[in-house]
Amino acid sequence: MKDILKTLEALELSRQEARLYLLLIEFGSSPVGTLARKGEIKRTNLYNTLEKLSQKGVVSEYQKGHVRYFQAAEPEKLIKIQKQKKRNLEKSIKNLKEILPSLEAIKNPMVAPPKVRYFEGKSGLEKLLDQILTNESFDAYFNTESAYNTFPKVVAGFLESGNQLKLPIREIMVNNKGAKQYIKKIQNPNHHYKLLPKDKMIYTDTLIYGNKVAFISYVGHTFGVVIESEDMVQSQKIAFEMMWNNLK
Repeated sequence: MKDILKTLEALELSRQEARLYLLLIEFGSSPVGTLARKGEIKRTNLYNTLEKLSQKGVVSEYQKGHVRYFQAAEPEKLIKIQKQKKRNLEKSIKNLKEILPSLEAIKNPMVAPPKVRYFEGKSGLEKLLDQILTNESFDAYFNTESAYNTFPKVVAGFLESGNQLKLPIREIMVNNKGAKQYIKKIQNPNHHYKLLPKDKMIYTDTLIYGNKVAFISYVGHTFGVVIESEDMVQSQKIAFEMMWNNLK
């Protein structure tokens, strides 16, 4: 019974609505008095719940003499109701996609401040890297040696996931032993890289993806900061493209 209730509640029915629906399924069409007695529900609450179920198409009523009777919709109708909700939802999503460019065009970039999230320690950075892998592509400035020294297994797992997903990746790497170790394990044809001159050093990794920029620091306290900002992303992309085009 608990599983049935949970399933019904997942169909946007409250616990009391689900219980009343099951009561009607069990005893068939019934007047309010019978439902109140069998379900131990106050009449005031019962009428409110029946009205909500009626609006959702789960319960119907009819008159017999001077008495109102209520009956539950057939269980198969619940599936039809959910299918109709699905069609309505798909239509709403389609309509939203069509007007999205118009909404973006009138959006004021100054209305909402950039969203900033903070990730602390090795476990926090592991979560951050997992999130980055859910994107379609990313560009990065990467000090592989610092990353390997901090959490070698996480870096290896990150690279392996990129290989398996064949994500489009571009990385500008510090030219050190860690980079050589990392490059040997790249098996993704969409993973491209360039090395900085040996006299140039980057101490903070930067990853550009979607509408976010992530900064990761390995010096002293290990942490990451993710900033969600279209303006910052565009600025970082321009800087990355300029450096990428100027490297061999």
